[in-house]
Amino acid sequence: MKKVQYVTIYEGIADQPAQGVLMPNGQVLILADDQFGLYNATERNGVYYINLDVDSTDFLSDNPATLFELVTAC
Repeated sequence: MKKVQYVTIYEGIADQPAQGVLMPNGQVLILADDQFGLYNATERNGVYYINLDVDSTDFLSDNPATLFELVTAC
């Protein structure tokens, strides 16, 4: 796991870059609105883009144990 910069895109608008954690499976763990989220992301020039217009699946919302499984798999 390593700290990375990510940008969230929603309704075609990109937010300011923020810091998240790149998980071993390539997903990015973020903290937004005081909640954790785990999203698929696309990397470009060292920045990970989470395009919620294309894929808004938060892999933690339905199964919070996913985070435990990812962390213990390292």
